[in-house]
Amino acid sequence: MWSSSSSSSSDSDDENIIIRRRRIFRPRINNNFMAEYEFNERFRMNSVKLEYIVSSIGHLLVHHTNRNHALSPIQQVNLCLHFLGSGTQYHSIGDMHGVSKATVCRVVRNVTKAINEVLFPQLVRFPNDLVTVVQHFHSIASIPLVVGCVDGTLIKIDAPSINEPVFVCTYNRD
Repeated sequence: MWSSSSSSSSDSDDENIIIRRRRIFRPRINNNFMAEYEFNERFRMNSVKLEYIVSSIGHLLVHHTNRNHALSPIQQVNLCLHFLGSGTQYHSIGDMHGVSKATVCRVVRNVTKAINEVLFPQLVRFPNDLVTVVQHFHSIASIPLVVGCVDGTLIKIDAPSINEPVFVCTYNRD
């Protein structure tokens, strides 16, 4: 604590000592799940897709240090997927994965940046004939200048007994 009193210099030196807090390294989440459904439930994708992502962008996520218990690329991708798949706050994800809120923020930014740099150009493509696509969307819904849409809404419901497959979630089928 800093002192604003005007006492002798030896007294104020004793009062001006700053005590640093020891760094705490918490246990990290176990990424080795026994069943695929458990993995799917936590990260919203199967482990084969995770391996593909890590093999594609892992080289951009490697920390070339042994200091401070650096996260491996697979831990970083898991953490990012957990955050993106759950919409939970940074501090909650940090508590779950044994890292700080700031680390979660950094990891999500770095993994997202790596995915955008490497995987996005490989996997996302605009159609070759945009005019035809725009006309087709306009004929379906009368919305002008639409070239595509993304279905990412997942709402948990109890499926009706009639025509049940139409209402069942399909995010983990492929």
